[in-house]
Amino acid sequence: MMKEFSDGKEEIQALLQPNQGEVSLGFLHTLGTALVPDVIKTFQQKYPGIDITLRQNHSYWLLDQLKEGELDLCLLASIKPEKSIRWVQLWSEELFLYVPKGHRLANYESITLNEIAEEPFILLKKGYALRITIDELFDQAGIHPNIMFESEEAATAAGFTASGLGISILPDLKGLDQSNLSKIRISWPTCQRIIGVAWIEGRFLSPVAEKFKQHVIEHFS
Repeated sequence: MMKEFSDGKEEIQALLQPNQGEVSLGFLHTLGTALVPDVIKTFQQKYPGIDITLRQNHSYWLLDQLKEGELDLCLLASIKPEKSIRWVQLWSEELFLYVPKGHRLANYESITLNEIAEEPFILLKKGYALRITIDELFDQAGIHPNIMFESEEAATAAGFTASGLGISILPDLKGLDQSNLSKIRISWPTCQRIIGVAWIEGRFLSPVAEKFKQHVIEHFS
């Protein structure tokens, strides 16, 4: 009862001050180097009185926090349909092959997955959204990858790759040191993932959170 009373007070306060308040946003590790900062910057230029609390983690954690009410919105890859969650596609991003400098493929402009079927791979852990996408690509190509290491973050996977411990498939690593990496386009199969914004269907979304959601959707439209 006390929680409902407190939530009700917050909702009334939010309605009385539609341009002031706080938005809680969760997003994937790989989106934090350029995309998310740019979205926040352009939003706060229009609404300087709105604070944004940020949480960065993998998809499972973000979805749990969204369901528990700790997050208003999440930026994450496409998810399996869930009754309570609304997810709207924003953009698609290409996935690339990363190899260490000096690797036999380092000077290639493009490759197919079949050409790297026997290589040792550095991938994210099973269950992560990016790993699910990559596993689907391997299945499409009929490949059973030789996995040397499973990481929790794309930056760690890139670091292990740069050290020559394997190769990896990752999105464009803007903002990370790529001096010891070569980025190669994958010509087959089509390697990309879809990123969208998620929120809880039917749950009260404050006016400031609603403003931010619309800003995000318009930013990538």
